[in-house]
Amino acid sequence: MTKRDFRAASPLLIIKGAGDLATGTAHRLYRAGYRFIMTELARPTAIRRTVSFSQAIYDGRMTVEAVTAVRADTENFREALTAGHIPVLVAPEEAWLDELGAAALIEATLSKKNTGVTRRPGRTTLALGPGYRAGTDVDGVVE
Repeated sequence: MTKRDFRAASPLLIIKGAGDLATGTAHRLYRAGYRFIMTELARPTAIRRTVSFSQAIYDGRMTVEAVTAVRADTENFREALTAGHIPVLVAPEEAWLDELGAAALIEATLSKKNTGVTRRPGRTTLALGPGYRAGTDVDGVVE
């Protein structure tokens, strides 16, 4: 099975945030063949914008080390996935994200507090950074 075949067959993941830490996580998952969407604020707060997929919100697309993310919405994100890009959506409704049936949600905003992310049956929830408790708020924390 080729990487592209694996990507098409892999479960969908969600990465909340598209700043530099989220971008590093996304880049590694993309190279490993996973498919996912990223969510971001309408006005991203990333400081290191030249290495953050959040810049796609402003420019329509952002490439970091040969991986391209594109601004997308709930109607066209699948087209971006099919084209081999990472879709970055402006904070869609939580109910819409739940309907996707994603296998995992990775909270990568580095908010230093729980931003409302909770564990859900059938979905693994991970948080990057402080402010979360493994087994209570999320399934696992990487700090």
